[in-house]
Amino acid sequence: MRSAVVGKLGGWETLAALAPDLGLPAELFTSLADRAREHADIFGRLHHHVAGDAFRISAE
Repeated sequence: MRSAVVGKLGGWETLAALAPDLGLPAELFTSLADRAREHADIFGRLHHHVAGDAFRISAE
């Protein structure tokens, strides 16, 4: 999920940069990129929280 969000962020950043040439509102893509950054941060914190336990074998 984190990789997908980072990929989406790249897309929004590219569209924001190209928006003037495409006649589109750059602010829309900048806003979407900001949201993707927030989502990537959330997934990064979640990853950090669970990564240590993800591959441990339980002694149960």
